[in-house]
Amino acid sequence: MSNFRRPIKAALLQVHSIIGLAMALLFAVVGITGAIMGFEDEIEAGLNSGIMRVDASATPRLTPMSRWGRRWSRVDPPLHPWPRRYCE
Repeated sequence: MSNFRRPIKAALLQVHSIIGLAMALLFAVVGITGAIMGFEDEIEAGLNSGIMRVDASATPRLTPMSRWGRRWSRVDPPLHPWPRRYCE
């Protein structure tokens, strides 16, 4: 009976080792990608430090209200909130 168990024990040890190595590789990939996601902002700032700088501009800032003011001042005649057929 002892001779019968040795090949099974050796095969199970081999299967256990292969599965263990595959799972260790999987966990290593999950850990590395999680660390990259955790430090994403710092990594991007370090890699793109030359691109992420914006020089100050001398032109005035364009606000949403200034855009609407220019748009509505060009409308002739002034727009009514409802079409004329509903107001009569």
